[in-house]
Amino acid sequence: MPFIKIGTLLEDWQSPNPITLLGDIELPELELIDDFIEREYGGRKGVMAINYNRKDKSAPYFACCRGAWGMHTDPGYNRYAHHIVLKACNAKLTGYLDDYQVSAQQLLILDSHSPHALMPATPKEEVFFLSLAQDLTEKNINFVESINLEKYLNEIRRCITRV
Repeated sequence: MPFIKIGTLLEDWQSPNPITLLGDIELPELELIDDFIEREYGGRKGVMAINYNRKDKSAPYFACCRGAWGMHTDPGYNRYAHHIVLKACNAKLTGYLDDYQVSAQQLLILDSHSPHALMPATPKEEVFFLSLAQDLTEKNINFVESINLEKYLNEIRRCITRV
């Protein structure tokens, strides 16, 4: 994940505004999310992905970031990261042009090959972001239909109830 200096010139195929907000989704059992976060991530900082199938770059996974993550690109992954935001606290996604306050139950697509960052919406306060994500080679505004959301809710339930 190469970090980028602000103001670096974009390649012709990169976007100065890599974020597409698609709207909101009603998610059941949001109260499970906090227990899941504590169980899987605890107090760790940084970026973490769990349940990521390295053999299938388009397999859904949980993406978590605690703390800001500077301007960067993700060339090792499929270009378009489709996110169902499960929890977001003080999180702002930014490209070169626009900033977007992120909140739980949002749907968004991120062009991860273009410069982007996760920053605090309010400076000096902790940032937290958790999503169910899927990296695809093309934008798919109907990506939620291709993800078995109940399967991942069951994974969350299993995770927080294991001994």
